[in-house]
Amino acid sequence: MTASEKDSLICEILARRIPGRRFALSYIIPVDDRVRMAEASEVIQELGRKGMVSGIKPTFEDLLFTVNSELETFSKRGGFEAEDIMYEAEIQKVLLEVSKLESEIEPGLYQKIMKILEPLAKLAGAAADLSGLA
Repeated sequence: MTASEKDSLICEILARRIPGRRFALSYIIPVDDRVRMAEASEVIQELGRKGMVSGIKPTFEDLLFTVNSELETFSKRGGFEAEDIMYEAEIQKVLLEVSKLESEIEPGLYQKIMKILEPLAKLAGAAADLSGLA
């Protein structure tokens, strides 16, 4: 799922939840839509690792969980899309700082550093490409 799709799922959960009651994923995704249910379950597991939902309990056909107040805060702060933007900005910042060092360090050392950081540069480029698709 894209960051935008994950954020849409969060919005649906927040709109349909009843404070103090467990939430069932089937409230927003039909149980017979197995593909979408599986994707959404992965997102719920991720939110659980972040402490935004708790008490995750898979059942035979559904996924039950409790929505924590952190989920609403996360959503208000831009959710997964904002998280992706911040991640990309941090990578760009590191690459910019290293490029500023180019004139201050030996050329061989600079090349070694850039080789180490090459995967980050690719990630930043991929993140920019993906955000352009949304």
